[in-house]
Amino acid sequence: MAVAPAQRFPHFAEWEGIYKNVRDMCAFGDALEFFYDHPGAVNNRGGRSQCTILHQAFFWGVDVGVLEKLKDLGADPTVLDNVGNVPLDMCKAHEREEMEARFLRVFGPQDGQLRQIILQAAKVGNFLEVMHFLRQKPYLVHTQNQHNGWSVMHQVAYHGGSAGLVAALSALGATWDLRTNEGKTPAMILQEMHPGNHLTIPGRDATVRLEVGSRVLLHSIRATVEAVLESVSDQQATVRPHDGESMTVPLWRISPVQALLNDLEVTEASGVPCVICSMPVPPRWKLSPACSGEDHPMCGDCVATFLWSQFTSSRLPIRCSICTGLVDLSNLPAVIGRGLFHSWPPGSSSGFTCTTLSWPQFVANVQEKLEEGEQVDNDAHKLRLQGSGSITLAYCDASAPGMRACPRCGVLIEYGGACKHFSCALCQHRFCWLCLRTEAQHTDASHNWQVAQCCTAAPVQSVIPHM
Repeated sequence: MAVAPAQRFPHFAEWEGIYKNVRDMCAFGDALEFFYDHPGAVNNRGGRSQCTILHQAFFWGVDVGVLEKLKDLGADPTVLDNVGNVPLDMCKAHEREEMEARFLRVFGPQDGQLRQIILQAAKVGNFLEVMHFLRQKPYLVHTQNQHNGWSVMHQVAYHGGSAGLVAALSALGATWDLRTNEGKTPAMILQEMHPGNHLTIPGRDATVRLEVGSRVLLHSIRATVEAVLESVSDQQATVRPHDGESMTVPLWRISPVQALLNDLEVTEASGVPCVICSMPVPPRWKLSPACSGEDHPMCGDCVATFLWSQFTSSRLPIRCSICTGLVDLSNLPAVIGRGLFHSWPPGSSSGFTCTTLSWPQFVANVQEKLEEGEQVDNDAHKLRLQGSGSITLAYCDASAPGMRACPRCGVLIEYGGACKHFSCALCQHRFCWLCLRTEAQHTDASHNWQVAQCCTAAPVQSVIPHM
């Protein structure tokens, strides 16, 4: 059921006035000030055109500095307006080649694919992969699925992520203000999935002190780096990265290096940070002795969520998402706290995929399946399970499978959007989700490349290509 924009988008009434001033008078100064205070509203859409502030930026032809600031705030260049155009299409429509060059300079060609990878990883509960990418590019933290509006924070609530994971995402600038297309916040999802559990949403309170001269983490556009805090106010802070010049940033872009450890009254010497949520854990807590590269230990809660996500995604044998080492099921943390979320696994109180097994029984069950040689990583089988008409493409009102294999490389892709045009995140192959053909292969009445036109849908794939 469709909901009103005010129920779907955060701070919509204020945003609407800001947007109108940008649309009519190119007032980006006031807009940027508003978004620094309310970053969750940067991808709001409204009016008949359903344009975002980034659509207007490309319409007006703003300079690189404004684009950089919008990117830092989390503006998504893949959001579609009501006719299926992304912001870059505004440049092409008005023949502004210089803006196309600015777009590639600021956003790069890979961000759209990486957003899909992050959303898919979050959907299946693979927060190891999610945090790996978000720590490299924190500005992607507000990415939402265009088909249903779910963000990473919504998936954390759905999967029952730990307080440490929520705090780690909040430190990257994530907000609990974002809403799904049905108007649901992460807090609402949390109560639906785990009724009776009350997660305190992290904020800047007296327990987290930002002291001038202290070390902080700066979550910038390009990466998370250490810096020294030079000054701080209620809204912003001035920091100096170790290898750069001083800069002023919104307060939510920094976090104390010691914040998580201090809250738990744990010192650096007593543990190392979990690679997912940064909570301190014993150094020996890693997925496998075979793990290679830089150390990436994982706390008990994050191990539980990761293994459940891999098992329910049919990814056996289970491998570490960072170094691809085989997970040693006989050497995992024996105690899983799940202190905030009493249901094991996620969703067991709400009718979603669950098990009656305890954590030790679950691990033993997975181990038994592996010893029996059971392999469920069968892509063609997964596609058959999806059926032939599980989702509707909004712009052409046609039914299609919710999962396809890329016609070029064979990687499985889960649909997320409203348009039939799709690009593979792995090999960048662009194809039609309905008929699986390229644009050049749309040559007759039954195969029209226009976004609002239906094609003859291809059946569920039975043969998967491999590069």
